[in-house]
Amino acid sequence: MGAGDKLQKAITTTTLDGGGRLNQEQANAFIDLTVDSSTLLKMCRVLRRNNPKGEFDKLEFGDVVTEGADELEDTGNVFEPTHSKVEYSTKKLRSAIDISRESLEENIEGTGYRTTVMTSIGKRIGTDLELLAIQGDEEQYAAVATRRGRLLKRNDGWFKLGLDGHTVDVQGGNVSKTVFSKMIRALPVQFKQNRAALRFFCSPSIVQDYRDQLANRETTLGDNSLTGAAPLTVFGVPIVEIPLIPEDLNSLNESESWGDASFIWLTYPMNFVHVITRDIEVYFEFKPRKDGWESTTYTRTDDILENVNALVTGYNVRVAGAS
Repeated sequence: MGAGDKLQKAITTTTLDGGGRLNQEQANAFIDLTVDSSTLLKMCRVLRRNNPKGEFDKLEFGDVVTEGADELEDTGNVFEPTHSKVEYSTKKLRSAIDISRESLEENIEGTGYRTTVMTSIGKRIGTDLELLAIQGDEEQYAAVATRRGRLLKRNDGWFKLGLDGHTVDVQGGNVSKTVFSKMIRALPVQFKQNRAALRFFCSPSIVQDYRDQLANRETTLGDNSLTGAAPLTVFGVPIVEIPLIPEDLNSLNESESWGDASFIWLTYPMNFVHVITRDIEVYFEFKPRKDGWESTTYTRTDDILENVNALVTGYNVRVAGAS
């Protein structure tokens, strides 16, 4: 059963007139829908929690734990992992829409339209949560009153958090094999042992720019890049296209006004942690004075990096067609 079917079952098995908090099964169905509707969230680590604040354990072996063993000899050398806690603190979000009575009653789906509306809302919320997870910045958007600004000011996302890790300043250049190489070199050696598990995460135009470069080569790889849609791999690391990575950023240090810059991530997908609580409230009410319906959904989320040391951000990467 898909996420949409699960949400439909949740809606049809409860009375949402007036609405209220979803039970655990319904909340999980709603979370499934939001995650499955996104690109990056379904690749990352999603923690479903019952409490708005908490922590989870992180275990690391930062050095050698193996030594020579001779018969009948115990060296007494014991190695212990490093234990640490990763804290999260979710913040409340509201998703509100109005629906006219006519659109709800006169559509061709009849009574099933309500379920369609709620499923569509869930998918849009999934997109919004991924947008917040990637681009959220409490400081930058603090005074921005646009729709996007009111969302992105709520919490710091992975891009801002990742700048505390390893970075490569592309200085307004375009994507290239040199950029990817510098990012791999910037990643600590302990995270390169399973290179196939790493991913480069890029915006669509940055991926296209790199495909254009490959297509210019008079080789089989160039032909395949021009005619096919096969996944890209560079230096043994797959490239993943993430549509919500922005392509309209200014110079990170604001020394130049570009308006066409983006960024690239190198890390393990599970290093991105999306925390969402099961404290989900859904209200669907008819308002006589409006002669229409109001749908309001409350969620609580937080987005964190499990290990900022395992992330490299290549920033100030400009889109080739615009620069």
